[in-house]
Amino acid sequence: MTANEIKKIQELIEKTTELRDALLDAEISDETAEVINTYNHIDFLSHQINEMKWQVRVAEEKLKAVPKEEKKKAPVRFLMYKVTNGKDSVKIDYSRISDTEIKVYASSYVGGLCRLLDNVIDNTDSMTDYFEYERVRITTDSPYWKQVNAQCTKREAKSKNNY
Repeated sequence: MTANEIKKIQELIEKTTELRDALLDAEISDETAEVINTYNHIDFLSHQINEMKWQVRVAEEKLKAVPKEEKKKAPVRFLMYKVTNGKDSVKIDYSRISDTEIKVYASSYVGGLCRLLDNVIDNTDSMTDYFEYERVRITTDSPYWKQVNAQCTKREAKSKNNY
């Protein structure tokens, strides 16, 4: 909804409010009121006014809010045991699926991976017979590929040295 549309709705709210107030102020006998069903019209108008005010409020909030794509995200860094943007960090593990794909998943159920990365698969709220972690697949066309591949290679080398 654009600002012009919001302005038109606000004008309609004012006109509808004036009509409702005129009906309330009019001295109508009970017999006439029953014939034209005035009280039902007043209730209906009051409901419509409240509904339009709510729609305007929601539309104004949406206009004020910055779209998610336009929010500047801090650069994400992948370290050997965590991913961070300088403010938030999440413990992670790596799993090499192939030479062109690595799965990064949160080490705990608390997660937080979706705050740092896009395209995160988060099924942690579903009831299953096993526990689910947040995860994301990083492929060679991802901007994070070099970092993730380097850290995954370090983890694999360290794992081989330990066993």
